[in-house]
Amino acid sequence: MTDNQGKSQRNKTDFGAKPLPDKIGSSLRKLYDEVLSEDVPDDFLNLLRKADKKSSNSNNSGAST
Repeated sequence: MTDNQGKSQRNKTDFGAKPLPDKIGSSLRKLYDEVLSEDVPDDFLNLLRKADKKSSNSNNSGAST
């Protein structure tokens, strides 16, 4: 029984002085900032170019009618 009490006390203090929602929010902001700074993969850029090209071709063919 002492072990269970010790674990529950440890779990409450492991989060530090910051409330849990604040910790979650700051962790999510940090992760979001890291993702924003990543490069876009070349395969994805090629896919976007193909989609743009298809879109502009279908727009041009529709405009001439």
